[in-house]
Amino acid sequence: MGKKVPSRAVSSSISCRVCGDRSYGKHYGVYCCDGCSCFFKRSYVVLKTAGSRQCVIDKVRRNWCPFCRLQRCLAVNMNVSAVQEERGPRKPKNNKINLRNFQYHTEIYEISANILLTAVKDARCNPGFRILSKNSQNMILGHLWAPLFILKASYWHTDVAGILNFLKETCDYIKSLNFNEKTLLLFETILLCQKDFLIKPEDVILTDYIVSKTIEDFKKEDNVNFTRLLSSIKKLFIPNASILHILLFEPIIGSVPMETVIATIDI
Repeated sequence: MGKKVPSRAVSSSISCRVCGDRSYGKHYGVYCCDGCSCFFKRSYVVLKTAGSRQCVIDKVRRNWCPFCRLQRCLAVNMNVSAVQEERGPRKPKNNKINLRNFQYHTEIYEISANILLTAVKDARCNPGFRILSKNSQNMILGHLWAPLFILKASYWHTDVAGILNFLKETCDYIKSLNFNEKTLLLFETILLCQKDFLIKPEDVILTDYIVSKTIEDFKKEDNVNFTRLLSSIKKLFIPNASILHILLFEPIIGSVPMETVIATIDI
């Protein structure tokens, strides 16, 4: 009597339709590896935020661009409706944020992705910030994406505090400043144009000029709120980038660094 073949060995000669790695069976209607199956399950909600890209997706490069990998999953007909909602990601340890009422569901990730996408695109259009080189922009955004995200969330077109409830205290404070469209843009410029993160001497000098000019303009527009400006910027760093990444973006992009994702977002 022949030896029984393990079930996972039956399809071991079949390649993953997404990246070409070994597949042990069908996931969501398509033969694919376990890695691409897990990626598809946690990431399909961000498809609408993906730009038009043509990255190569194979076993070596499949983690480089989550957007193109997700589009590749859909191109080979992975079934979105087959994705079952499961429990959310692990909660971060040793932080002071009260997360008792934080509920994990796909709407959180979708809204977070949209806010981040809009925040980065708007930053690249900022009259002061856009003067800097693309490399300098990426270096600053890589360090300051979290406070920029919170600033954008505070003035989002819908009230996100009910969903991202752990941001409520910070968002309420920022909204209490009552920035108008112009002063909010100036505030964003001061936040972004930070020379400490730059290497190119010309961009360091340029940021000094941009910040000085922006502060003058801000004082002319809203001298009362200027006295609260520095404390306001400090509040945008609560909660910190690590907590935001774990709660809102790690379930979407996995181990891909935020800096890598941000670098792919253009105007």
